[in-house]
Amino acid sequence: MLAVGVLLIALGVVFLAVPLEQLQKVFRRMRSRIGTKIGGAVLVAAGIALALY
Repeated sequence: MLAVGVLLIALGVVFLAVPLEQLQKVFRRMRSRIGTKIGGAVLVAAGIALALY
């Protein structure tokens, strides 16, 4: 589970760090900057929980 947790943390950090305009080039359906940041935070939290579990 550690590897899955680390992967989720990495993906969440990417969503938090990269501007929405850059993410929209890859993920065309992303529309909300706030939703993207909340999703990134949720992924980081889930990754930490899985890594510690």
